[in-house]
Amino acid sequence: MLLVFILTSSLPVAGKPIHQQRRSTTSVPVSPEFVKVLHLRLGVDTEHRLENKIGKGEVTIGGHSNSGRVWLFRNGLKLLADGFEGDGGSYILDTLVFSEWRGRLGETKELAKFGLGSWSKLQIGMSKQGCLQVLPKSMPKPTMAKDEFTWKKDVIGKRNGKRGKFHYEAALRFTHGRLASLLLEGYLLNR
Repeated sequence: MLLVFILTSSLPVAGKPIHQQRRSTTSVPVSPEFVKVLHLRLGVDTEHRLENKIGKGEVTIGGHSNSGRVWLFRNGLKLLADGFEGDGGSYILDTLVFSEWRGRLGETKELAKFGLGSWSKLQIGMSKQGCLQVLPKSMPKPTMAKDEFTWKKDVIGKRNGKRGKFHYEAALRFTHGRLASLLLEGYLLNR
């Protein structure tokens, strides 16, 4: 009796790159431009990924136990990050707050190589009108309140097999009519 073994391998389907054939547990539509910063996907990427890019942050009290991080940069920038529990003890990044910088935000040497998106030309102390003038013309019109401009968008997607709505929000906060901080948020609202 003769036994014949045929060895096969998993070959990619013709016309599709291998990376497109893998199943992903996260299906997130393109984030709105107003939350694109540091090549991160808020609500999807982890604080660990942020720390791999810009260095370890100091642990602070955040929305969840030990989830807050803070960095202080040479131009005075204070960057706060917060997340929530994710897989494997890693926090999923849902909040970034930029405050107290000097000059243009995009001139923060430690962050410039990662890009600060629509926000790079902002300067602390700018007037409301000044802020609107330096933002890209393609940005949607914000909702304007006395001390805050906000941009919001909800997008349907999946994370870890759960379908839900990703909520994205950006806010410029003003004190006495002058820019004080930039807040960016992105998280999944479970359905």
